[in-house]
Amino acid sequence: MTSAPLRDASRDIRSARRLFARKQFERWRITSPLRLIDEMLEDLEQMNLRGARRVPLSWQPQLALLYANLPAGVHVDPAEVRIGVSPSRLIEALFYLQEQLLDMKIGPLRATLSQETN
Repeated sequence: MTSAPLRDASRDIRSARRLFARKQFERWRITSPLRLIDEMLEDLEQMNLRGARRVPLSWQPQLALLYANLPAGVHVDPAEVRIGVSPSRLIEALFYLQEQLLDMKIGPLRATLSQETN
């Protein structure tokens, strides 16, 4: 028979592990789209430099992956985040998504820091 202190300690350890795993997953749900957006922004800048007028159809899988990995609470304007728009328009839309994700990642402190630097 397990003593009460050992049972309590075991329960606390399991609870801490679950909490750690949940927090890790929540961080991944924010950092994964941020990484993808960074890569996309780099490619879009190159597209802009080459004078591309529209984001090509070949970008559909990347955009679908981005949509699939965005956490709940992130507002996406489907009229802006899509193929067929100009690279600069998609860049602006991705910056907006990036801001929302950073707000989720850093929280209220981000707004305070932003105000202090302006």
